[in-house]
Amino acid sequence: MKRRDAKQSPADPLETWLEAQLKRPDSAPDLTRKVMGRLGYMAVPPDVAQRHRRLRHFARSGIVLAGFLAVGIGIFMHNSSPEARRPLEMTLPAAVGQDLESSQQRMGEMFRSLRRLTPSLELPAESHPDSFRRPNESPSQDDGTELMDDAINRSAIAPMRWV
Repeated sequence: MKRRDAKQSPADPLETWLEAQLKRPDSAPDLTRKVMGRLGYMAVPPDVAQRHRRLRHFARSGIVLAGFLAVGIGIFMHNSSPEARRPLEMTLPAAVGQDLESSQQRMGEMFRSLRRLTPSLELPAESHPDSFRRPNESPSQDDGTELMDDAINRSAIAPMRWV
């Protein structure tokens, strides 16, 4: 809005009406107390403060509950899917027992192969004149050398498995 001098042309009727409206006292309600109270600058009655506090706690606990439900449903859906990893039905004590049992078997095989290596008082089978090799017998069955080597190789790993 432009200011006019008294010597200039007569006032515009729209400007005079606007000035009159702006100078008129306003009958609108005063909302200062409510606005300042919501901003925390004024005292609030204890029952209203308690109600607001309760609503905030309910809203926060509802959000936390919804989050836990979402995570729980996600875990349940993942575990029921075919892509989920399934642990073996074996427990830790059963696994240790099975490992000890296999180690015992290997140690037994090793001792048996060492006993075969020790010299015996009997003469070797080739020195007996009436001994002969049967046609269906393989060299590993009469000598025991291949079985012995295999047992030694398998039992050599046993002590290193615990390191």
